[in-house]
Amino acid sequence: MKMFLFTALGCALSFVSLAQDETNIRKIFDESLSNGASYENLTHLCKDIGHRLSGSENAEKAVEWGFEVLSGMGLDKVYKQEVMVPHWVRGNIEEATIENSARIGTKPMKIFALGGSEGTPKTGIRANVVMVNNFEELEQLGEEGVTGKIVFYNRPMDEKLINTFAAYGGCVDQRWKGEIPEDIPRLELSVNEAMDVEQIALGGYSPLRGFMSKGDLDSVTRAYQLQDGFAWPLPILLRRSGSKLPTGEVVLTFDGEPIGVMEIEEQYTTDWQLAAELLFGTLSMDHPGVRKFLSEGETALSGPVWLINRVPRNGKRYELKAAETRQVFAARGWSRIVGFHTRNAPHRAHEYIMPMALENSGADGI
Repeated sequence: MKMFLFTALGCALSFVSLAQDETNIRKIFDESLSNGASYENLTHLCKDIGHRLSGSENAEKAVEWGFEVLSGMGLDKVYKQEVMVPHWVRGNIEEATIENSARIGTKPMKIFALGGSEGTPKTGIRANVVMVNNFEELEQLGEEGVTGKIVFYNRPMDEKLINTFAAYGGCVDQRWKGEIPEDIPRLELSVNEAMDVEQIALGGYSPLRGFMSKGDLDSVTRAYQLQDGFAWPLPILLRRSGSKLPTGEVVLTFDGEPIGVMEIEEQYTTDWQLAAELLFGTLSMDHPGVRKFLSEGETALSGPVWLINRVPRNGKRYELKAAETRQVFAARGWSRIVGFHTRNAPHRAHEYIMPMALENSGADGI
């Protein structure tokens, strides 16, 4: 009994220490991003060095500059490694000009077009500009308020976002809520796949930014973690059958309506029997998880996804996005939180295990 108590105490102290470490590291990140030189460095990289297409002179300049900056920080080890990269050549540079503004007169602007954006005619577009901060403001203007005008979305990035594509994902709805070109392939999703797209795009599955690669699948089934070391228990996959599967950019649809966009970076297959056994500990078809897992397509598609529209369903008004839950946690001063997931309304057994989990974990809330 004493050994058990000592062991339990040691585990509890370890969890407390990990939670404190995580909080302190998060504070360092936030302080650096909010008050450090991160964005000054980013400004220099983007504006002074400029575009850095793979294999270009500016890409090489960026490497040299980064090496000098990191070396100047006194880090233990900074080194360069030769790699083979593709050589890209930039096309025509985008141009824009503000004309006859009451505040600044006529002034050229630096702009760029994102991949997949609708192009303008060769003669360009000239129109008045109307600024909105979100889609709610756009809807309030109505059709008459925007017809014949250029709509400028003034949506600042959350400066504390550090995961790749997290900030970029916030602007994807305005990229794709216009007309979607007909030549982009469509991929119809099941309800579960559509919900996965939502959770990925809205941060519920953070740090995932898309459906899993083969490397992540292998790592998750064997070590319960992604390739980069983040703990992750279950595969998040998009699987299909057939030899003519789409590649590159595809529009994801649910019930025939566009809900997202995916950039397919990899198509792969694997030993799905082995993956099922590693995941569920059995190959018995009596297991519903095994039965479903082995009934899906033999080819998995991986790559980042972005959300256009959420899947309509009852109760959505009660949901909080991942970013909104973090705001609630911060407002309440919580740093350690118990998560409870159920597919139905909580019953008495749930009511019992929730406070027990809260008490046993030493968490701030649930």
